[in-house]
Amino acid sequence: MKHSKLILPITLVAALSVPALQASGSKTSDHSTVNSDIRVATGENTQELSSVNGNIDVASDAHVGAISTVNGDIDVKNGSTIASVESVNGDIELAAGVVIENGIETVNGSVELAQGGIIKGDVGSVNGDLDFSAATVKGNISVVNSDIHLKNGTVVEGDLTVKKGKNSWFSSMFKSKNSKPKITFGENVVIKGKVVFERDVKLTVADSAQVSDIDYKYKK
Repeated sequence: MKHSKLILPITLVAALSVPALQASGSKTSDHSTVNSDIRVATGENTQELSSVNGNIDVASDAHVGAISTVNGDIDVKNGSTIASVESVNGDIELAAGVVIENGIETVNGSVELAQGGIIKGDVGSVNGDLDFSAATVKGNISVVNSDIHLKNGTVVEGDLTVKKGKNSWFSSMFKSKNSKPKITFGENVVIKGKVVFERDVKLTVADSAQVSDIDYKYKK
């Protein structure tokens, strides 16, 4: 799901203004860009990548350090390993078998994780929707306004929390703070930790899903 782009102050744009990477060697160092895309080739090893408006594309079986964007999308292909992923407005798409060694943080960008994908740390989002299929999250999931769709046997080993949002213009600029997040636990989904709702949600739970007792922190 695409969102409106956030315009950064020109001072930040200028600070990050360096050439983009087209990975071609066996190992590369840190790279950042403002408007150019960054592409990492199949099987490459590289360190940190960052972008303001450019997209970051990682081909199959690559090993990459931390990835961060402001408005650019992040697309990681099958079997790659990434240290961590952060985005403000850019969407994050992780293909089958991708491993995130630490966690994922996003403000407005959505996150898709395909079959066999593993996130070893936490997942945090303010407005960006989460869509995980046949995947594993070893840490916690925490959102504010985001929809969460877990399906096809996805396992969350930590807690899942929908937080009460603060009444600020930034947290509600892409979704109404009065709308209910849609939380779906599909077929054979397992939530091993606690499920906590600090605000009202629209909850759907499949008969085959294994979910612990839900703690409703708000007045129903």
